[in-house]
Amino acid sequence: MLSKHRATRTTYDVTGSPLPDGTVEVLRRPVVTGLGPREARGFYAVTDRETHVLHPKSAEVMARTVVDAELPPAEWVRRTAERLPHLNVVVAPLADDRCLVRLRGGTLLEAHARRPWGTPRPRLDALLLGSALNLWWLAEPSRDPAADAVASGMRVRTGERVLEVAFTAGEDCGED
Repeated sequence: MLSKHRATRTTYDVTGSPLPDGTVEVLRRPVVTGLGPREARGFYAVTDRETHVLHPKSAEVMARTVVDAELPPAEWVRRTAERLPHLNVVVAPLADDRCLVRLRGGTLLEAHARRPWGTPRPRLDALLLGSALNLWWLAEPSRDPAADAVASGMRVRTGERVLEVAFTAGEDCGED
């Protein structure tokens, strides 16, 4: 008999790249512990619910899974970046369609999913957003991710779904 409960994935092996039209294509594969050694395909993106001790320590992206929690989003991203200074991107959801993003170096951005006229408000997955930002930055490390993101926004493709994301700059938190 199949269980009615679906396992929640907490760690993904992420690959992808910016496409010629500027869209960032993201491919996420769940990491399943205990399947034996395998060759890494990309980078790890983890949620705050990951319990494996090594996955957060080897991840480049971490995202919180809830909007309302004891720590406010800005405090959570700051503490997470301090605790795991190797992370390139830390993301906390603010609402279904908005996230707070902290980039390595301390830059804060607020991201929101753009809603095409006449359509329901799209959901902005914090881990997907963090993964796309990391792929975008890794493709051209010399870019200023805050200035470029605020100026042009981002299109994120996963499968057939394309999501338009806009950014506004926040305060700079200083160097890590």
